[in-house]
Amino acid sequence: MERGPGPKMGRSGFDQA
Repeated sequence: MERGPGPKMGRSGFDQA
């Protein structure tokens, strides 16, 4: 899940960036 559009997918910091 590198590009998973989710509010809880800040693993790559792309969603929580």
